[in-house]
Amino acid sequence: MNFSEINDKTGFANGEPFKCEDNVRAYFRATTQRDMLGDDAITNQTLLDEMAETVIENGWHIVQ
Repeated sequence: MNFSEINDKTGFANGEPFKCEDNVRAYFRATTQRDMLGDDAITNQTLLDEMAETVIENGWHIVQ
């Protein structure tokens, strides 16, 4: 997945940049996604973990 695909599905880059990797992983938890997006949320934790790792590996929307 690329930046746009992940952001379209989760909105991860719509707010303040993440301060650390733990913040990214917390954002990409099924419960967090459900709280933010309701019925539109992705709840497959394996997929969310992959998204989080992609965001971390690429340094997307993370304070450097």
